[in-house]
Amino acid sequence: MNLSKVLLILLCVSCPLQAKTITFCYDGYPQSTLLPVEHASTLAPEKLLPLLIMAAGQKAGLRVNFQRNSQAQCERGIRSGRYDGMFAMRWTAQRARWLAYPKDSQGHLDTARYLWRIRYLIYVPNDSSVTWNGHRFHGIRKGLDAPDNFMSERRLGALGVLTNYKRESSDQEIMRVIKGQLDGFVLQKSTGEEMIRRLGLGDSLRPLAKPLIQMDLYAPLSKSFVASHPKSAQNFWNALAYLRDNQACYYQLVMR
Repeated sequence: MNLSKVLLILLCVSCPLQAKTITFCYDGYPQSTLLPVEHASTLAPEKLLPLLIMAAGQKAGLRVNFQRNSQAQCERGIRSGRYDGMFAMRWTAQRARWLAYPKDSQGHLDTARYLWRIRYLIYVPNDSSVTWNGHRFHGIRKGLDAPDNFMSERRLGALGVLTNYKRESSDQEIMRVIKGQLDGFVLQKSTGEEMIRRLGLGDSLRPLAKPLIQMDLYAPLSKSFVASHPKSAQNFWNALAYLRDNQACYYQLVMR
């Protein structure tokens, strides 16, 4: 089934024949994530973000196009008016100068209308004595690790618990945790759950209760789009929040 067929079976949203086109530029999501999969429940949530954006756009009366580019190219395209939105973006004061994020009635960032909440969890053996209170670790002997160049790696380094072992693949690192060669490994929640399921490690590993990092990601729009189409922009962000919290609605899009 191709992307055009997915658009025809949007059971939860309507598709106006004269819908305005909105173009999102994105970086870091492989093209395959724009295509349907057999079992949405086994797909990492962040891989469904393009589909969620597409469904929210249709619910808001918009026809969504995607363009993959580097973040720098996306930024230039937003500033020039070539693109209308980006995902998935953290809010920063610097970005808010040239991107429009959803706002509440007081004009502040509307934290209820985020696109997705990501949580980086610390996976340890079931019998581990390691604890993490959100500020400090206790019981570290071998050190912790995380994938290369991730913010979780930098966070572990800042906390003084990053291992100095030569890093291998995530699968191999998880097995080192099982063997007691590492105290734990940090993965995004959905990635960790998928890996544990795939490797059959449900009886061997558990995540610590508090995440190492938690943040909300948004789908900001260009300021020119919001100025020209304020109602469509608000409807889009409202639809995002609704569909995000009612996942069964857009999971149906890929289960047919």
